[in-house]
Amino acid sequence: MENDVSLLSSPGVPRSSQFQNYDVEEQGCSVFSGKHSYVARTCCVVFILIICLIFLLSVIFVFMQRPVDLNSQNASNSSTNDSLIESTSSKPKFQSLLTSRRFTFDQLFSGKMFLTDSYDYIWLPDGSFVHMKIDGTVANPRISKIPLGTFETKPFMSRIEYARSLSSDGEYAYASRLVNEIWRHSAERLYHIVKITNGNVSSEQWHVGPDENSLIQAFYWNPNTSSHDFVYVHNYNLYYQRDPERPDSAIQLTMGGSTFNRFGIANWLYEEEILEVPGAVWWSPSGRYVSYLRFDDREVNRIFLPKYNDEDSYVEYFELPYPKAGVLNNSLVTQYIWDSENHKIVETAPPNELSSSNGNYYVLTNKWITIPKNASDLGEERLITVWTNRDQNYLYYSLCNEQDCVMILSFPFRVDGRQLWVQPRDVIGIFPTESGFLTLLPHSHEDGNIYNHVAHIEMDRTGTGKITRWIGDNFDVISIKGYSKKLDALTFTAYGDGIGEHGIYIVKEALYGSQKNTLHKVSELFDECRSMTSPSADPTGERIVVQCEKPFDNTRLYLVDVADTTKRILLDGGTKAYIPFEIPIVKFGKFPLPSGIDGHYMLMKPPNLQDGAKIPLLLDIYGGPDSKNIVSQYDIAYARIDVRGSGGRGWKLKEQVYKNLGEAEVVDTLDMVREFLNNVKFIDEDRIAVMGWSYGGFLTSKIAIKDQGELVKCAISIAPVTDFKYYDSAYTERYLGQPSDNPVGYSNTNVIPHARNVTNVKYFLAHGERDDNVHYQNSARWSEALQYNGVHFTQLVYANEAHSLSHKLHHLYSEIQRFLMNDCFNSNLVDFL
Repeated sequence: MENDVSLLSSPGVPRSSQFQNYDVEEQGCSVFSGKHSYVARTCCVVFILIICLIFLLSVIFVFMQRPVDLNSQNASNSSTNDSLIESTSSKPKFQSLLTSRRFTFDQLFSGKMFLTDSYDYIWLPDGSFVHMKIDGTVANPRISKIPLGTFETKPFMSRIEYARSLSSDGEYAYASRLVNEIWRHSAERLYHIVKITNGNVSSEQWHVGPDENSLIQAFYWNPNTSSHDFVYVHNYNLYYQRDPERPDSAIQLTMGGSTFNRFGIANWLYEEEILEVPGAVWWSPSGRYVSYLRFDDREVNRIFLPKYNDEDSYVEYFELPYPKAGVLNNSLVTQYIWDSENHKIVETAPPNELSSSNGNYYVLTNKWITIPKNASDLGEERLITVWTNRDQNYLYYSLCNEQDCVMILSFPFRVDGRQLWVQPRDVIGIFPTESGFLTLLPHSHEDGNIYNHVAHIEMDRTGTGKITRWIGDNFDVISIKGYSKKLDALTFTAYGDGIGEHGIYIVKEALYGSQKNTLHKVSELFDECRSMTSPSADPTGERIVVQCEKPFDNTRLYLVDVADTTKRILLDGGTKAYIPFEIPIVKFGKFPLPSGIDGHYMLMKPPNLQDGAKIPLLLDIYGGPDSKNIVSQYDIAYARIDVRGSGGRGWKLKEQVYKNLGEAEVVDTLDMVREFLNNVKFIDEDRIAVMGWSYGGFLTSKIAIKDQGELVKCAISIAPVTDFKYYDSAYTERYLGQPSDNPVGYSNTNVIPHARNVTNVKYFLAHGERDDNVHYQNSARWSEALQYNGVHFTQLVYANEAHSLSHKLHHLYSEIQRFLMNDCFNSNLVDFL
């Protein structure tokens, strides 16, 4: 089928006459080690548990003469409720600091789960909640449905692999088998479709793609609840199929797709730094239109990732287009709309302000909306696109259909003379209202700070928008979870004004009530629910699912009615977790710092610690711009902190690292260590270590350089950035601007010239040689500088491993243990293991 293609222009932008078909390039192999979200969560859990293990066992065995029997009963009468702020006049001599049941290294990697912290569920288009509960004692999990408007549970389907992937009309479903992992979120899979009748799965299957072995990179059902047609991406081209039972009827919508010229599937830069998902396809609610992005990397510089194997005597290299900070040729993105009724494809032009930038802009997100009644002249449906300039400090909202585009709103990230960056994940959520839509934007607060608040953008009949209401308080809103037009009720998440909290808020009469909104904190309705994580709202916005987290206990899963939050049910997690080791004591707090901000912390000590004991401290840091470490899901680290640069507390903290990464964070981190030593008397000042991964690895090196062993005796740096000129354009330029405009800021991120300052620090460096994110180039140049300066350090290089080191974590953490116990804390490693 041929498709007419034209260009939709913003006012003043000329139209092009015809879409150009691009020649198919020879497709090379482009498979990189990555991980899916499940693997990411697993690695995170392993990472957290190992820190807990190091903390507990280092304390247990630092001073003990023999191992503790795991099966022995706790013989200590020490209270577990003692304050963490303890005092002692000197280091006492003693035989044992505590008596605890051991959590062993073998248990950590045994695969055995001691508690439940995540659940499997989906929402159906009609607002029904589907819960997939896996019971290890039966072959098949229990799949139940709770329809909208009731809490009554009903049986749903017989096969879990199809329950997650139903077509919008419920008549078909797909399942897939992983073939190739690509990057962090993306993969290639084999798909097949089955027919669903009364919850039962047909025995007949139909493959997806031109043949049975076609590798599919993305799949999207039509969202119209009376439809079961779909689009998919194969070999970087987009296809449409109306009948699920006829694979040979699929229509190829794009031509010329290749590894370096992709349609509907993100390139590395967009998957990692902008969209944070692999797909780049959006259906309209009616199912008439499909919008998609094209990513052209043919002029982008490449890096080459090595792969070692036994099948070839030569090293195999994989090409990855990777634009670095300040390069001329950044990834080029183009947006298209396909009209399925008229078989027409049109290109939507960027806003006028970006059209002359030679492609130096980003598309942050898309959202199709049904046009409000007051703007009915614009048609029935239009696409809201959020654009930003290359430096990512200006937002543009456009409104397009297959005929034209209009500008809704432009928004500079300059408020009250203060400037900051656009964080892509902040603006992903767009929720239609009766007269416009909701999104997140920065807003000046009466306390003098600037926070991300919910903004209501109301559109007039021409599509021009203006902000008519702000909703928020003295903290950053993280994300909008749902909005119900029927109830005029808004649900969003925020860290709140506490320490170590992750809260969910409901706002009733959000847009059409009084101008002063009342925020209802959902966690206050539940016992022992300091942190509520992974919330989601149904498509109608009338119900939410929340997870109540408590350290070292099962996470409770609730279904809550938004209109009346007293109507709720406990779905799972009501039983007490069995923990085969003594529970550490966790405390949240804050210290005033010389920089003028309060440094927040989470500090954990082992149970039954004797008075006067002195134990090591491991400070686990990330500290990247807009990060937020002090949340209860990380309660089992030695210590985590939030200082300048952290998210959740407005521009006051974030703006101090803008265009100056690695300076304010390091100063505040060292000041937090001083506060720990001054106020927490069980910390041994001679045994303090910091550990960080990625940006945290960068900060770890910066800390070692600045402190030179005065406070921090040991530093563990994993996959660190060592010079931000080596890192990607989208991330780096967001926080540092262009190298030509900010040479000092870039120079300050380069740790390599300061290698000699690490002489008095015990330093541990680890990196995957096939890291597609932070290239091994960083550690190669850094280790070379350390060697030239005669610095003794420990280095691990992991062949065939990407950024997560996911296949070598057991070895990595074993070596970290040895480094801490032998080199850093001078403890008995035999007992420790």
